[in-house]
Amino acid sequence: MGLWRVALAVVGIVGMLWGGWLLVSTQRPDQWWSALLWLAGAVIVHDFVLVPVLSYLRRRRAPRHPRA
Repeated sequence: MGLWRVALAVVGIVGMLWGGWLLVSTQRPDQWWSALLWLAGAVIVHDFVLVPVLSYLRRRRAPRHPRA
């Protein structure tokens, strides 16, 4: 792994821990269901919309020889 990849992984992990702490410490108990639905929706949009679209666009811009 390159240094940039490790640095991005560390930043991502710290960001997730910080977000989890904020969710647990500041969320009112009556808002948990809404927060869980929002998080599930974010995962679905990321995995089934953003990633396929960006992968398709990246494949189209790549030169023909690295595609194989």
